[in-house]
Amino acid sequence: MNNYNEQDYLAHYGVLGMRWGVRHDRRKAYAKATKKKDRLNAKAAKATAKAKKATARTPSRLMRVTDLGIARYDRKMRSINAKNAKAAKAQLKAEKWIKSMDKVFADIPLSELED
Repeated sequence: MNNYNEQDYLAHYGVLGMRWGVRHDRRKAYAKATKKKDRLNAKAAKATAKAKKATARTPSRLMRVTDLGIARYDRKMRSINAKNAKAAKAQLKAEKWIKSMDKVFADIPLSELED
């Protein structure tokens, strides 16, 4: 059995609910969230532009006359569908972040957040 009366010791376990390394500066948090929002929107816009460009060059059905044409047509259509799916996913992620950001910063006035 330990006898603590013989030695002095210091024990600190933090405050209940405390998160190590988390700062509660609202302006920095808002700036960081806004930067991420802009980055996600730019990524979604880029993916949408690529999907639009790929869709504009949709292969014609005449390509499907030969077996080789069928393979090319299918490959191009898979590529178009993948780009459309990527654009939709990027847009959804950006919208989800914006919704989350609006929820977190809804009760804080913008004059307090912006420099």
